[in-house]
Amino acid sequence: MKSEILFGLCLLGLGLAGCGAAPEKNTAPDAKPFSGATPKTPAFVLTSSAFEANGDIPVRYTCDGEDISPPLTWRGAPEGTQNFVLIVDDPDAPLGTFTHWVLFDLPAERSELAEGASSDGALSALHGKTSFGKTAYGGPCPPSGVHHYIFT
Repeated sequence: MKSEILFGLCLLGLGLAGCGAAPEKNTAPDAKPFSGATPKTPAFVLTSSAFEANGDIPVRYTCDGEDISPPLTWRGAPEGTQNFVLIVDDPDAPLGTFTHWVLFDLPAERSELAEGASSDGALSALHGKTSFGKTAYGGPCPPSGVHHYIFT
């Protein structure tokens, strides 16, 4: 099954200073000129040991295989993160974006999900309803062509 994976980032409910906003001008009469430098924020990275970004998802994680969730790891969460949300969707579905997995309220102490975590019953997180109408991972199962799967 030909597919591509894109890893994204979605941080909801976090106020991140300096992310995408232009620096404010310092207009006080005795102010020193702004250097334009902003503090370096560590990059949040989401990866899988089962496949590479923009690569093919192995059949094992699709409807043609075992249809289990892939292993995922992440690092670089901003200070103050309280929990994580994971969404996996396919923007190439014929009727619009198709959601394959919704996982939320993952504790901030976590930095990985093991293979098959969606069905192991030991997750300390909540599942949302997918476009399949279920509350668990549903692997790629495109009707035709190449689809892209975004892990956010």
